[in-house]
Amino acid sequence: MKGPQRSEDGARAALAAAQSNLAVARQQLDASVRLYAAGGISELERKTAEAAFEAAESQVAAAEAQVAGADEQAGYATVVSPIDGVVSSRLRQQGENVRVGDEILSIVNGATLELSGQIGVGEASRVRVGA
Repeated sequence: MKGPQRSEDGARAALAAAQSNLAVARQQLDASVRLYAAGGISELERKTAEAAFEAAESQVAAAEAQVAGADEQAGYATVVSPIDGVVSSRLRQQGENVRVGDEILSIVNGATLELSGQIGVGEASRVRVGA
């Protein structure tokens, strides 16, 4: 599961970076609008700041899509048992490809154990239900 988790972590880091870049681009755009209104910069410089802001918005949207895709991929890598229990044997090894429905682990449900065995005739009188 290291692969999907690594992808998910990387996508979240890229999203955080894109959001940070968007915040800086927003500050630069706000400053450019004020400076343009005061005659301190040209229209070209203001439009450049607008374009940088729009590009940063697009980067955030792309990073959000990557996070969603990574979350979906991580969901495919999740193994869920239909019962509670303890792993008694591993039928597949880490890194092996499996398909939906393939048995990869054997789980023992401790709530419903049955014991089958033999005891000597002399010991049979000492056996009690639930003991």
